Amino acid sequence: MNAPPLAILVVDDDRLVRAAMVRSLRRIPGATVLDYPDGPTALAALDAHQGRPHDVAVLDLKMPGMDGVELATHLRAKLPGLRIVFVSADPHGELAQRARALSPPAAGLLAKPWTPDELVALLRGT
Repeated sequence: MNAPPLAILVVDDDRLVRAAMVRSLRRIPGATVLDYPDGPTALAALDAHQGRPHDVAVLDLKMPGMDGVELATHLRAKLPGLRIVFVSADPHGELAQRARALSPPAAGLLAKPWTPDELVALLRGT
């Protein structure tokens, strides 16, 4: 039996990393991927589309203005069933510790640099 298609939200302030994530995630059959450069832009887009349902969000932990943990909190308030996957160049730092303390817990924390196969496998497992 085929898995249902995933609606994926990607938020990362690094344009090249975000583009690589989008390319990788579009390898998942039937996946729809929306991407944004920062938390406020993603939240405004969700508000404009009345909180269009997403299954999973892939969030950079360290972003200017609104970090990934803060964004995850706002997203879950709008989309309570949303699964969160964080990516971080510092998977042992203070932000990563805050991400691990979220309740409900994040579905994963992927260390940069990641491979497309690692990213896809993590989302398929969520």
